[in-house]
Amino acid sequence: MLNVGKFLGIRIRSLLFVIAFPIIAMVATSYQLNPIENTNGIEILAWLFTPKFSFPAFLILFSGTSLLVTDYFVQAKISGLNKSLAVRLHGFKRLLVTEFLSVFLYTFGLMVLTMIVSAVVIHFTQHPFVFTGSIHSEFLISSSPIISFLWLILTRAWGMAIFTMFVFAIGLWMARISLFRISGLLVSLVMYVGVVLLARIAVLRIAGGLLFLQTLISPTGLSDFGPYLLPIPAVVMHLLSCVIYLGLTFVIAASWYRHEVMPK
Repeated sequence: MLNVGKFLGIRIRSLLFVIAFPIIAMVATSYQLNPIENTNGIEILAWLFTPKFSFPAFLILFSGTSLLVTDYFVQAKISGLNKSLAVRLHGFKRLLVTEFLSVFLYTFGLMVLTMIVSAVVIHFTQHPFVFTGSIHSEFLISSSPIISFLWLILTRAWGMAIFTMFVFAIGLWMARISLFRISGLLVSLVMYVGVVLLARIAVLRIAGGLLFLQTLISPTGLSDFGPYLLPIPAVVMHLLSCVIYLGLTFVIAASWYRHEVMPK
């Protein structure tokens, strides 16, 4: 794994992201939280990571995570710096593997930290987190608060990490850094809104459901898919979605490698 922490500005960007996301998400959903009584904070945490409940937080989530680490790697590719990095790592193939691993691990850790900070903010400003008894919500995987809390953190973290790798793979094909810097948001909108439209076609409904971005990052809150929701357990849908996004990431990155590196 590359030591991404040494990159100029990445620590500041990460700190701003961790602070900004829970604040904006809480403000954007405050009109829904105020009337609710006896709500477990775990359920509110699930809402904050569901795009339909907080669109401003949605913008920060997908724009921020796709820029924090990947921005440096795409800049290195555009500027030609990745050639010297490839020499140090004994080849472009190893460099790509290292970059994707770095993107995944850093994004995963960042999301875990962001969710923990968000949980602390919710606990002390909105509703406390209660880990005893049972909890029932369409946004949670289990009636056990502990299982739901852990599943909530892990699925959001590795879902966003996988999505960020997907955006990075697309970014390898981009010749302008300005275009890449809006690609995370553009790709997320396509995979969130576009696939719902795609799923209106019956024969494409399964593909639409598995590509639906919320299946990847918020598997227990799939009500947005409306009448196109498939009769498949959310956990299964989520795992299949992870496999598909990883597969697409591999195909896109491998195609770039064959097109840009192997001929040279």
